[in-house]
Amino acid sequence: MLPKWSTKFNIPESRTMEHRRLSMAAYAFSASCAFFHQKTESVPWSTYHDEVLKTLDDARETRADAFQVAQVKFMHILSNVTKLYARLRAGENEATTQFIVPYIRSLKCQLNELKNQMPDYVAESKYIQLTNFYVEIAVYEIALVRVQYVPLAADCELESMQCLLACTQALRSWRDLFLTLGPKDYIGIPITLWKQLGLVIHTVMRLATLEDPAWDVEHLKKTVNLPAMFDVICSHLEYVEALEPWKSNVGDDIHKRSRKHMIGLMNWTNAVFAGLPAQLPSVENPWSGAKPDGQETQQQERRKRSVQQPQPQQQQQQQMPTAQQPDTSHMLMMNGQNQSSEAAETAAVLAQQMQPPLPPEMFPYFNQEPWAEDVFGFWDLYTGGRIYG
Repeated sequence: MLPKWSTKFNIPESRTMEHRRLSMAAYAFSASCAFFHQKTESVPWSTYHDEVLKTLDDARETRADAFQVAQVKFMHILSNVTKLYARLRAGENEATTQFIVPYIRSLKCQLNELKNQMPDYVAESKYIQLTNFYVEIAVYEIALVRVQYVPLAADCELESMQCLLACTQALRSWRDLFLTLGPKDYIGIPITLWKQLGLVIHTVMRLATLEDPAWDVEHLKKTVNLPAMFDVICSHLEYVEALEPWKSNVGDDIHKRSRKHMIGLMNWTNAVFAGLPAQLPSVENPWSGAKPDGQETQQQERRKRSVQQPQPQQQQQQQMPTAQQPDTSHMLMMNGQNQSSEAAETAAVLAQQMQPPLPPEMFPYFNQEPWAEDVFGFWDLYTGGRIYG
């Protein structure tokens, strides 16, 4: 008989369906956390999970069992994507990226097999369909790692190009399906869908700023119009804000903060999609307290002043009070120094203006910024913190 290592709970000798469902839920939750944030490990898959998954799939005592089985299989595919990224980070070079496309084919075959095995009532669910497109995006996005070492035109079989085109189509499908959700569907929407939106934004921005002669950036921008999607999301959040007013006396609730964050992302994507140099949106975490409007205005003014050209040194010296009048030789020496410093400053300003604008900052493929700060409070679900402000 095995010893009891803990007195807090007893390990059950027999498993019930409730135990099996709980083990599958724990695996799916940990796998989603590991993929969303790339900072934690999921519950390792074992032969016991295979047995439990097969038991739930064969029995299907309730319709919810089929949904859970589908979600677990989706997360199992994403877990394999996370493992691949971990291997690439250990030693990434041109040789190690050669197996990326075959790995993508293998994951895609698993996804197609999963779709064929789904019952009709599961496949017709919008959330299942969104998750399916979401997994496709995550799988095909791996090809961007290969493009960093081998340009698209250098690939004789154009396998990387096919993966990126399939990723673009999956992004378009996810966006179109997500926009079919009405404003009332935003009430109680699963937090995982917001995290899926984070991957969609991250992938679209990477493809929209991909510097490869063979890649048509304008086609990507027309296919997946992020600013238009943010416009619809903001209008839905505004409708929900009026439909479901916050019951507390807090002036800034979950709906207002979410809409504020979406507006910041929309402004950022507007700059990128217009072909202008873009910076990361300066939007604070919506779950933390929002800054007063006055403070934000002061920060914007300070930002504008820092961008303006510096005043010449001669104007600064004219504003300084002079205690005594210098002699003629000393004045000529000071004028020569001022003229040389002015010429150097003017040359530096002209050289800075002649430089081409910097492209938008590219995110590392393993770190999905600007979502690393977890703007929708996903970590609070299991850290015991406050989720809604």
